[in-house]
Amino acid sequence: MKLDIKPEKYEDFKEYMSLMLTKETGKLYLPEDIFVECGKDALGFLKAVNIKQDDYKYIFGNVKFDNDCQLESLENLEYVNGFLLLEKSKIKELKSLQYIGGGAYFENSEIEDLGSLKTIEGDCLLNGTKKLKSLKNVEYIGRDLFLSYSEVEDLGNLKIIKGNCNLTGSKVKSLKNVEYIGGNLSFIIPYPLKDLGNLRYLGGKIGPVFNLKSLSKLEYYGGNLFLDKKVIDLGNLKYVRGNLEINGSEEIKSLSNIEYVGGDLILDKSNVCDLGNLKYVGGQIILNDNQKQLFADKIGEFAEAYFFRNQENYVFKNEYLENENFKNEILEKE
Repeated sequence: MKLDIKPEKYEDFKEYMSLMLTKETGKLYLPEDIFVECGKDALGFLKAVNIKQDDYKYIFGNVKFDNDCQLESLENLEYVNGFLLLEKSKIKELKSLQYIGGGAYFENSEIEDLGSLKTIEGDCLLNGTKKLKSLKNVEYIGRDLFLSYSEVEDLGNLKIIKGNCNLTGSKVKSLKNVEYIGGNLSFIIPYPLKDLGNLRYLGGKIGPVFNLKSLSKLEYYGGNLFLDKKVIDLGNLKYVRGNLEINGSEEIKSLSNIEYVGGDLILDKSNVCDLGNLKYVGGQIILNDNQKQLFADKIGEFAEAYFFRNQENYVFKNEYLENENFKNEILEKE
């Protein structure tokens, strides 16, 4: 909700919202439970108001609790329309807060428990947090998730990350319930990530290298994918937007469920002897001599390059692509 309320209308707005919230929730809300700040700074951004007391249940605007604030928990706050800034604050627990309409900035904070928080519409920055172990009830992050050098081990109920997921230096071993990452999944080697959990859609790439044994439930991969000898299972993979190279794996003998490769398909250093459900390759197909014979009826040659004979009128269908209702569809499965 984008607000543009004149200061002289703040009291009227609080009166109106308290009545609406009381009516919709069945709980009593008073005008003094609501804080409004729609003023802008010199750069035209909404002001971040420094609040030192836990007096409000609903905040419409951006809010920060800095190291001058003596609060250790937010007992009453349920909703923040803008961003929430807790960097370097002493707050350890969010308690009743369920929704943050902007970014949530917890870098180097004392946060230990995200309480009832379910939705963060913007970025979630937890870099350098030393006491938080789990994202607990958070289900949706509308932009990027940063867990760099944090102590977070468990992604909890998280299902959707619309932007990038940066796990550099974190301790997460499984993506667990995460089904969708809209951007890149980033980490450094060595890294403790053991499996992709329920991940079905990755809009970007895994990097810097893919070092897992299985692609598990992953169906859509948005970048170039290089799979070396450590990978033994393609899982449910159907779509690779960029190049796909299988190099050195003795276990992978079939492309199984893969239907679409948007770039080059490079198999000459693999044991692949079956193209599975393959229907489309956007670039060249690079094969060894044995594979050229095996797939002779499915490939063509032009100017000393080989191409896959694509299925006519093939269109890859995926529930995640161009689906504005994706967030609601996933969350409504519960």
